[in-house]
Formats: sequence, structure tokens, C-alpha cells
Amino acid sequence: MSKGNIPNKPIIGVIQESYGYCIDGEYCSGYKEYGVKVTEYWKTGELKNTAKEVITRNNIYYRYTKQNGWRQYNKIYKQFTVKSYTGSSLHFEPNIEEDKSKNYSKVNLGDW
Repeated sequence: MSKGNIPNKPIIGVIQESYGYCIDGEYCSGYKEYGVKVTEYWKTGELKNTAKEVITRNNIYYRYTKQNGWRQYNKIYKQFTVKSYTGSSLHFEPNIEEDKSKNYSKVNLGDW
């Protein structure tokens, strides 16, 4: 790479949230996509120039940490939303648009 070239950094992307859990024998699951804009990048190391923090249209921040992956982040109080043991996972896909047809949730009420 010649001097002065900036590697391609993602500018937009999608946070994909999926979850599944069981309450009183009823299985609940869902999948949602949120369109996001990258606000902060990793500056050094193996993650250099990849997204570190993103923001949704509703001003909800998500931040990546090496230890815990992507989590919702309160920028004012500098706190993460705890999602441990909830059956949910977050994943960031850079440089794609959200597909609103993929936002769903369902409950399996079982048989009587």
C-alpha cells in the first residue's frame, strides 16, 4: 500500500440481533436488524480500522469489546447493557443495508 492510501473503513452497516428463550415451557425467538452508522474505529492492533462503536437512527449506541463482543452502550453513563443468560446475540455486518422484512419475533404456544 502506498503512503497516503487509507484502507477501506466501513461507514454503515447493520446490527443483527437474534434471541431465543423459554418461559414456562413456551419458546420465544426473534430476529431484528438495525441500520447503523460507524462512529468510532479501532486505532491499533489486529482490529485496526474496523468498527468499535456504531449508532442507530434512534441514537442507540452499540460498542464492541474483545472480551464480550457487541453490546448496547449508554454513552452518557459509560455503561453496557447486560445481556448475559438472556439467549440473545448481537452481530455487526459492515457495508450492507438493513432488510426490514427480516424483523420478526414468534412465540410457540405449544399443543393442548
